[in-house]
Amino acid sequence: MWGPRAFVDSGSKRDPAEDRDSRERRRRSIRHRLLVEVGHSCSLPPWSDSDDDDLSDRDYERMVRRRLEREHRWFGRQWQPPRLVSPDAQEEEEVVAADEVVDVGSVVSDARLYEAMEKMDSGEVATRFLLQMPSSVPPELQGESPAGPSEANSYNILMADVSGSMGSYWAHVVSGWNTFVAPRLRGRTDLYVFGSYVELLRTGSQLEKSDFTGGQTDLTGALQTIVDKVYTCKEKYIKVFIITDGDHNQSPDPPNTVISQMTEPFGKVCDVYLLGAGTGFPVEYSLSIRSRLHNGSANLPTLFWANDTSGVEEQMDAISKNLAKMNERSMKLSVPGWKLPGAESKQDFHVLEWVYFPEDPAKHGHIDVSLHKYKGQLTPERKKITCDLLGKALRQWNSVAVQFHSVGKEIPPDLLPLMERLFYSNLHTETEGYSVAAKLARANHKTVEVEFRTTMNKIKEILTTEKHRDALRLAENILSTTVTAGKYEVKSLQLKGHTEYDYGRDCQAFERLYHEKKPELKALTVTPEECCRITMSSTLSDLQDDAFLEMLNMNKFEFLKNFTMSGIPVFSPTRDSVSLNPWSYNIVRILRSPYTTMSQVAIESYASNSDPGTRHKDIKLKEDDDNTHFNAVIPVFSREAAKVMRPFLQTRLYAMCATFAILKNPHIIDFNIHLAALATCWVRILYDHPEVPRPEYVRLREESIIATASQYMHRRGHVDYCDLLRDDAPQALMTESEVKIKNRPVKCESLIKPMFMLYILKRNDELEMTEVEQIVRLILVEFIGRNLSHSSNSQKDSTPYTDFFLAEKKEDFFQNYSKDVRSTILQAESSAAFPLSKFYTLEEVQKEAKRKSKEQMKAVRESLSLPVRVSMEKVERLFNPSLAGAVSWRTLRTYAGEVGLPEEVVEELFSEKSAFVYTHHALRYSSSKQRLLAKIDSYENAFMYVKSQVEKENMGLLVKTLLNDLVSFYENAWLAEYRQAHADVVRPMSKEEILAEAAARGVEVTAATFEQVYRKYRPHLGLLTDACQCPSCPFFLKPNKRYNQHAIVERRKATLFPHGFHQVAYDCREGGLESAISEFQKGTHRKHKGQGKSLPQEAISPLLQEMEQLAVIYSGAK
Repeated sequence: MWGPRAFVDSGSKRDPAEDRDSRERRRRSIRHRLLVEVGHSCSLPPWSDSDDDDLSDRDYERMVRRRLEREHRWFGRQWQPPRLVSPDAQEEEEVVAADEVVDVGSVVSDARLYEAMEKMDSGEVATRFLLQMPSSVPPELQGESPAGPSEANSYNILMADVSGSMGSYWAHVVSGWNTFVAPRLRGRTDLYVFGSYVELLRTGSQLEKSDFTGGQTDLTGALQTIVDKVYTCKEKYIKVFIITDGDHNQSPDPPNTVISQMTEPFGKVCDVYLLGAGTGFPVEYSLSIRSRLHNGSANLPTLFWANDTSGVEEQMDAISKNLAKMNERSMKLSVPGWKLPGAESKQDFHVLEWVYFPEDPAKHGHIDVSLHKYKGQLTPERKKITCDLLGKALRQWNSVAVQFHSVGKEIPPDLLPLMERLFYSNLHTETEGYSVAAKLARANHKTVEVEFRTTMNKIKEILTTEKHRDALRLAENILSTTVTAGKYEVKSLQLKGHTEYDYGRDCQAFERLYHEKKPELKALTVTPEECCRITMSSTLSDLQDDAFLEMLNMNKFEFLKNFTMSGIPVFSPTRDSVSLNPWSYNIVRILRSPYTTMSQVAIESYASNSDPGTRHKDIKLKEDDDNTHFNAVIPVFSREAAKVMRPFLQTRLYAMCATFAILKNPHIIDFNIHLAALATCWVRILYDHPEVPRPEYVRLREESIIATASQYMHRRGHVDYCDLLRDDAPQALMTESEVKIKNRPVKCESLIKPMFMLYILKRNDELEMTEVEQIVRLILVEFIGRNLSHSSNSQKDSTPYTDFFLAEKKEDFFQNYSKDVRSTILQAESSAAFPLSKFYTLEEVQKEAKRKSKEQMKAVRESLSLPVRVSMEKVERLFNPSLAGAVSWRTLRTYAGEVGLPEEVVEELFSEKSAFVYTHHALRYSSSKQRLLAKIDSYENAFMYVKSQVEKENMGLLVKTLLNDLVSFYENAWLAEYRQAHADVVRPMSKEEILAEAAARGVEVTAATFEQVYRKYRPHLGLLTDACQCPSCPFFLKPNKRYNQHAIVERRKATLFPHGFHQVAYDCREGGLESAISEFQKGTHRKHKGQGKSLPQEAISPLLQEMEQLAVIYSGAK
């Protein structure tokens, strides 16, 4: 059964002083390894190591092996659930005879009996009843017994996943369990962990960080152990806690082999708390486990889910709060009721459970409730049910229905239709109008209806799907439709770092300020111009409404949708980057008259009746009018109202509402977005209306923007920024300055920020005109710099200077420029530049031609003038909201006049020469810091630099294009002379002829030295292999080791060159011309037979005469 294994023994005995924890870790590792060797899903047979302390590691491993072999039943057969053991009877659980029942009379409880209308399909209206059980057992029914089960009758089992993937969660699991869950437990507690195997840690309630082992995930073994313990324990009240993040991967036996054999432990009360961690936990397994084992309260959440490490302790806290309800014990009603309508009726119900009655349960008298030997009269308060409360009851029904579906029980066919009839029969008619009271009622009913429709769709999906492909979708559907630890919506609607608790505190702070400033608010006059054109309400009118404080009782999302944020309607494309950099906010359109003032309430109201744009969440009030197309509202106030609203603008609650109105994002609070949007809107007005005077409604908008924005200018950060802008403008304009305020570098996220701040400073007469001019010039430099920051001149193929400083199109310029350079060079050159007598090989020609061509191109380029000037068209098209802000060159020009600069100054700032200098500076210094610290060159210096950069950028392409042309020119001249000198077929020469001709050419060779000078002479062919034999060639009979490179020129077209011409003539000297032609055509004419290529007739025909002459010459050869 066990394979051989090498042991590493640390000694025959363990060091008595050895740390006990270290010994235990080693031994757990040994047990882990042995179980992995077994290769089966199993839990480790529990035993104590207390008697084995003196064993060495080697002896301990031998002992474990023997024990596992004795306990082969753990591995050797297919698992079967054990026989269910009935719980020991406890005193408070003993059967009570009828004469022993104690009637305590009327009991005090918070039970409620709600009446619910049901309008039938026939039109008949019936009254149904829903009883919510008391939140705790009435004291009169407890007697001397504790509120919950006794210690002796309670058992808890934790099964925690310690596989490798749980490593990041484990510290949170330990902390959450020990802090929230362990203190709530009563009775005996066994702590198990499962990784590659299942192990009992201890009997006790405290986890330790060192309990984590890592490994794989033996979920099957874990479930076997849970069923074993639940079935065989003698306690009646059992709580099972399962924590896992992944599916089973340890053995071939899937968890279904265990789950399929699970049944609820009859006679016992088993509550299952299942906590899934991360996005990979086995949702369907989890649901099946819970559905088959759980038979406790229907109001216990089906699932707890921590989708990341930060949520583990939060979910542990939620589990703790459920434990605090002590809902294990059930009370018996005298009237049968239903946990799930249409299912089997029951009389035993847990605290806080909803009990359905098709007719009045008290029609035949009072309702009795009993627990053990005590019986009393339940007198619940009667009320009409609200949709909110009905929704809670429906969640319980969904929980039970999901449990039925998971275990294969039949779900009552009329369940879902009944839920819809009850809900819509009790949904009140919405209140008309846009008063605060009307919005409160309407918002509540609409929210409840949307939640109900969503819930019904999701529960139908759960109950009609046999196998769910998307586990996370299933988990989310369960959490949003069944009983949960709290409102599911709370999690999805939480703002970043802004919990429901934070929201409550923010409402309280706003309420205190409201009471303080209420007289001033009431004293303000709300004009029609300040009200939304759709709802005819405004922020001020809502605040002045006597019912306003009731709005603070709304949940966060409903408050965001219903508290009026009136202001300027705009269309702003939705971009994720705005949440990181609010100053990159971009406005594409500002609505014009008559839609001068709108509100986010109008957007939400319209969106509820018509589908908004999916991407930008935009609406169009009139399909044929783009002026009604918008998706955001920028809140503004008149000068008088802004002063009163100033403290409100500083609150977190207002910041949350402003963020929602501007960004349509309920999940973040941005304390800078309102000021950034006001500034962007003001800049957009300059773009839309460059001419003054502007229309009256635009002028009023400008005044309200400045009045509202001014209320933010006293903030310390804005004051410090304005001081820096005035005292050291370059630092203030940098994307990240060297200057720090409160140990944080000053940032200029968008140029709209300094533009707007400068305008405010100028309005307050805090700057001289020369200072304004200097700052505006730097803004222009930085505007071009930021827009061109992506134009890297360090990349190989980039030509930013050419792109921006050519008076003509780049393609036209290059074509014309190349043509000028080429014609200038060729006019000055002649074919004599590369004579055959000077260059022996074609390679020598090419090398020298390249060198000479480069020199000539350089000289010619220096003499040619480039048509360099800045492309104003491209400058005027620059626009990048993320880098520079939503501002253009044209808007900047309007802005320069807006800050009061004289017309002549504006003309100089925006002239072509100035734009040339700005663009040169921007391209020369790519980073904001370098750009703003460097001195700006004069136009003359900038021109020279730009010209050299344009040349440099085009040098590579110019050389690449022209070099081949010039080299070809020189090469062709040499080749023409070469071909003329080698036009005739080489004449065979005898040794004597070679000596005579060589001597005449000045070659030092004699008969004695012939073989040293000409090393490879072929006498039968009369050919030299290291010297040219063409008489017209200047290298005739001059020996050269590179002769092959000299001769190969005429062979460049290898397919048409008759290789081995002389050899074929020699070989065929007796067969005649026809034999030689046949050799060429067959391709067998090479020195090595069969290696040649057949030649076409046109390659052979011109050589026939020469072939005949050679045949005559060779005919005398032997």
